[in-house]
Amino acid sequence: MFRSVLWQVILACVFLIAITALVLGGYLLNLAQSHYLDTLEEGLISQAELVSELAEPCMSFSQGECDALADGLAPRIGARITLIAADGTVLGDSERDPATMENHADRPEVIQALVEGVGRSTRHSATLGVDMLYVAVPVEAEGRVIGVARLALPLAGIEHSLAEMARKATLAAAAVALMAAGTAFIVVRRKLNPIRSLTQMARRMATGDLSRRARVDSQDEFGELARAFNRMAARLEQTLKRISDERDQMAAVLSHMADGLIIAD
Repeated sequence: MFRSVLWQVILACVFLIAITALVLGGYLLNLAQSHYLDTLEEGLISQAELVSELAEPCMSFSQGECDALADGLAPRIGARITLIAADGTVLGDSERDPATMENHADRPEVIQALVEGVGRSTRHSATLGVDMLYVAVPVEAEGRVIGVARLALPLAGIEHSLAEMARKATLAAAAVALMAAGTAFIVVRRKLNPIRSLTQMARRMATGDLSRRARVDSQDEFGELARAFNRMAARLEQTLKRISDERDQMAAVLSHMADGLIIAD
């Protein structure tokens, strides 16, 4: 079956389209992932800035109020909140008791937030034991930095969303490949009809039947080939008919001659 031109063309089309879909899908998926992470980070930064404004009073006076604030805001924001003093002391955390947490002055997102105004980091959380996306912004009071407000999201949820995007992209690529295969099958099958007709015509001609003509359904190169083959068959049929007629005429003349006939040359 796969030796026929039809299936060879279909397989070639499906292969090329599948490769194109995979390459394009991979590029678009990577672009979508980058856009998704950037959008998520921007959203976290906006929320962290809001938390930093709300945390300024408690960070100036009470550690207990900072922990209560983190616990109260975290369910509304949907992210882990950690309030950190300028020296790295954890004043409040929505997931753990800040008194049991180590100093966070060496955390990359905290250092970046104090230096550049915004900190970002993706790493494994020793406190929670999972991979996290961190975003941090400084907390200011009267023009000076008094701490850092940090928000974090587990990467498991993010990776699940990205995996779902990849699954949908793969299904879309498979659907495109199937549609391409169906379209190629219909188009190529229709284009090969003149070839099939010519094949049947050649087989009939091999048995001596010159009355068969190929069906012409298109105006392309295949159609032109079928028309040329039909003209050849018609001329061949006329030539053989003329030869047959001349042979019959000669036979009739010879059969009615009373005298002998010698053909010398």
